Amino acid sequence: MSFHKLVIFLIFTFCSFSTLADWIPFKFSNNQITIGVEINGQPVQAILDSGSNINMISSSFVSQHGQNFKKTRKIRVQGVNGSSYVQLYNNVPVKMFGGDFDLDGVAVGNIGEATLLLGSTFFNNAILQIDFPNSRLKIFPKSAVDMDKYANVPMRRSRSSSLPAIQVEINSKKVWLTFDTGNSGAIYLKRSLAVAQGWLTDETDIKKSRVQGISRIANVDVFTVNSLKIGPYELDNVDVLTPSAGERTNVGESKRETSIGNNSRISRGIKPKGIIGFDIFKHFVVTVDFTDYQLHIVAS
Repeated sequence: MSFHKLVIFLIFTFCSFSTLADWIPFKFSNNQITIGVEINGQPVQAILDSGSNINMISSSFVSQHGQNFKKTRKIRVQGVNGSSYVQLYNNVPVKMFGGDFDLDGVAVGNIGEATLLLGSTFFNNAILQIDFPNSRLKIFPKSAVDMDKYANVPMRRSRSSSLPAIQVEINSKKVWLTFDTGNSGAIYLKRSLAVAQGWLTDETDIKKSRVQGISRIANVDVFTVNSLKIGPYELDNVDVLTPSAGERTNVGESKRETSIGNNSRISRGIKPKGIIGFDIFKHFVVTVDFTDYQLHIVAS
């Protein structure tokens, strides 16, 4: 079965199994997937971010409209450029996808222009299909399709966080990267790996830039690799970001993930060497099962 026939088959199957499986339009804001939702009756924008294992809400919204939210404990959130402790809230009333429900364990933080961030755990026990080229998505039950049969990109649990990581090939080198729909760039890579593989040398043509993390801004070097292979597809001349020399970062960790501590089951997962984001996924229709760590992509 060809990849284009497969995506048509998937769409037909999903629509046959669930009323949730209608296309939901979204917009891109700073290359991040955003959808309209309501929180406490207020219309706001939410980001879908597979590179986070928590849900977050903006601190300014909580100050203005969160009087009825129930304050619980604080947790440490690890980001690419540092970590910080944040407050959790329960009983956050959300209206989206045609339903009303309360979100618990929502962390307060800075999430840019959006009000709500929905992490990968929000889509547990469901399958998410994102049509990046046509700015639309579907949510449908796991019973709708046999992902064991159609998954075409290796995906595993990340060590210490349970976030999804995928295996790609950069200049023929196999590398595990955190699957991050909230990352607006292409690839953010550990500097040590880029140097060790000879992709970043004194002769490499680099550009200087900066990236915003959860706690601070970091300086990065931007260079180009000849080839990136993801599943059955190969892309040429792909931009890669890596921390500038002397920068202390946690590349390979999520922008936003909780500190889980000692957990032998999770510690056996993959340790990613970086992050892969929007500038790669924008070419594809992506179908992902976050619970069983399965991914299918098809060019659109």
